[in-house]
Parts: sequence; structure tokens; C-alpha cells
Amino acid sequence: MAKKGKIRIYPQVFRKILEEYFGGSVEELAEVVRYRDFGETEGDRREFFDSLIREGGMLTVEQVEKLARKIGIAMLAFYLRDPEMILSKKKRKDNRTGMSEISYKDRMWLKNAEIVQEILEDIVGERREIQIPLEEGALEDFSGSRLAEELRRILDFSPESGSDSFAVFQFIRERVESLGIPVFRLPIDARNIRGSVIHGKIPVIIVSSNDFPAAQSFTLIHELCHIIQRDVGDDVMELCDAGDEPEGDKREAFCNRVAGKFLLPNQLVEREYRSFIDVRKGDVEDFVTSISRKYGVSKGVVYNRLVESALIGREEYDRYMEKNRKREWRPHFRGKPGKRNYGKLILNRYGKFALSHLMEAYREKRIDSSSLVYVLNLGKDDRIAEVEGALYLGV
Repeated sequence: MAKKGKIRIYPQVFRKILEEYFGGSVEELAEVVRYRDFGETEGDRREFFDSLIREGGMLTVEQVEKLARKIGIAMLAFYLRDPEMILSKKKRKDNRTGMSEISYKDRMWLKNAEIVQEILEDIVGERREIQIPLEEGALEDFSGSRLAEELRRILDFSPESGSDSFAVFQFIRERVESLGIPVFRLPIDARNIRGSVIHGKIPVIIVSSNDFPAAQSFTLIHELCHIIQRDVGDDVMELCDAGDEPEGDKREAFCNRVAGKFLLPNQLVEREYRSFIDVRKGDVEDFVTSISRKYGVSKGVVYNRLVESALIGREEYDRYMEKNRKREWRPHFRGKPGKRNYGKLILNRYGKFALSHLMEAYREKRIDSSSLVYVLNLGKDDRIAEVEGALYLGV
């Protein structure tokens, strides 16, 4: 499309585009669309977009292209006069009720995951039933022990002494993706949302990359448990709150039990506890710290197993939780600051399942380079080669 010429933007059309495909305020739009041709400062850009909403205006083709890519809509939508001709974006029900306000940044990452999931559904075409060969009755054991045991068998996972937390997560992620379930690690705020599952023809699991590695493994199994339950519709996005599960929410409590017992079975904790008391005679906190490090799990998981095995009282766990709440939260980042290898970054973010399907569709010209750059947040076309290198050559 030619870059010359100008396009009249109608205010009612611009409002509909923002409502359906952006979902944010004018202030947020001015923050994310940081091109100087919309204004030198953020305040200038706010005035510019506010004017478009109220009165409309004339934009260059290049400006329209930039807006379309940032908002995530085809350029031709801006050429329309009638807002009714703009298709409504697919809406997903979610379980955000009662959660704290989701930041603009996190909303955009969740939207990005939805877009990638929808593209994957289009690429694959027919519906793919996720086959997880569970033994009969595994979901009927409300303690979560049977399902946890079944998942360890299916994913070929066994807790091992000296495990690195992130290595545990990487192993589980690869095994889950081998079942046909993409796993994304996106930089959402783990203080608010630790993870999510997008249901559909191809369900997608999202884990916060800002969370501690041990917590990421827990979240991954928790969300997998939601997929296995299959008791919600395909148009649902479930968000895993960073706080305690709501009182009386049996689904969340069940998934938490399954995740904890998957990573650290009760029998293992009981055996370790007996050895610890016989040899060291230390206190409970020393034991929890030791097992957390030894098996690469969170302290909360260890405390829960101790309570369930009646090795400590509930008040010990409550004291730990109260103490934990008072600690200052700091996001967990892996790697060192400096120049980033975008290929490895994107591979770590979207995983092998999603990237292999996207790159295959790109090579077969079912999606173009601009779409690939947009959905993977690459910024420019020449980074596609870096992604291919990381995916296929391991460089």
C-alpha cells in the first residue's frame, strides 16, 4: 500500500476501534504509541488522540499503519465511515471478579496471548482434542493425590534431590507441550496474576516470567489441572490470582492441591522429615528451607504437605503465610542485563510448540512477516532469522 496521501478518520469509527480492539484509555494509548508524528510529548499525543475521538481528523497512511499495528487491527478498518462495519473482537469471559485492577501492561500481554492463540487455531484448522490418558476416577479423588500421581506418570516426572527450580520448570513445560498444549512465559505482574489458561480448540497456558521459578512450575500444573477438568466453555480465560484462593472455591483449592502434590508427594516429605528430625533435630522452619532448596519447590508447598501429613499443626502454616505477606515483593528476573538475544528471548517466551507452528506457517506464506513481527513483539523483520536460529539451531 502506498505511503503517500491522507485518510479521513471519522470519530465514531475511531471510538469503535479503540473500544473493540484496544480496551484502554487515551492516556494509555498515548503511552504505547510513542511516535513523534503523533506528538513530541506524551501530553501532546493525548491531545492528538482525544481530538480524533471527539472530532476525527486527517492521518497519513504511515500514521494509520503505525496505529493499526499497535492496536492490533487491519489498516482498512480506519478507512470505514460506518462503525457498524467494524467486526467485534472475539470476547472471552474470565474470572477477574474480585481481583485487583489489571494494569495496562498486563492487559496487553494477555491480549497478545489471545491473539497468538487465535492464530494457532487458524493455522491448525480442525479441532484438536487434547489427549491426557488418565485412569478412571483420578478426578474423583478430591484430595488431588490420584491426579497428581497420574500426571507424574504421564509427564514422566519424578522429584529429584538437588533439582534446579528453573530446570524443573523447563522439563515440565516440554512435557506439557508434547501433549499439544502451548505454554507461554509472559512478563505479567506476578503480584496480581501468576498465570492463566485460555480455553479453546488449542488451550494455552500462561505463566508469569516475573515469578520465582519454583512458583512457575506450580502455576503450570495448576493451569493444566484446569484444562483437564474441562468444565468451562471454549470462550473462557481463567486467571490465577497471586493471593490465596477465594474461600469456598473448590476448583482453585483442588488445582492447588494437585500442583503441590505433583511437585512434592506427601510420602517424600514424610520420609525426609523423619530423617531430618532423627539427625539434626532442627525446627520446622529449618526443615522447610532445606526441602525447598533440595527439590526446587516453594516453601508454601512444603508447609502444605507437612500439614496434610499431620506432622505440624495448621497454625505453623498460618504463621509462615502471615510472615510471607509482610515481605517486600520483588520481581524475579533471570539472566544478566545488557544486549539480549531476541531469538532465545522469544523462544523462552512463547515456547517451542507455538513458535514451530508460527514459523512453519510463515515459511508456507500462510501468515506474512508483518503479522509475525507484530504477534511476537519483534519490532523489525530481521529478527525473524534470530527466532529461526534459536528454534531450529539452538543458537
